[in-house]
Amino acid sequence: MSAFRGENGNYINALLSTDNFQKEVHKSLGATINQITGKDFSMMIFPTPKFGEQQKIGAFFKQLDYTIALHQKELENLKALKKTLLNLMFV
Repeated sequence: MSAFRGENGNYINALLSTDNFQKEVHKSLGATINQITGKDFSMMIFPTPKFGEQQKIGAFFKQLDYTIALHQKELENLKALKKTLLNLMFV
């Protein structure tokens, strides 16, 4: 494990999105993530995997977010199709 670094945006985004991260911040500072200043944040140290592992984790969650977005778009399209078919059926 190494100290927290800002070199991998995808990994950091995944880390900041976790409930455990939010709880640790609140426990450490008695604040929510939105109330933490840059100075507060720079003083905090978070154990993280080595950079190569961070890249893999970040890429995985980025791909997962992309896949979720695709499925959400597909769901919207299917709902629109259903609505159109129901409207045509009951005209």
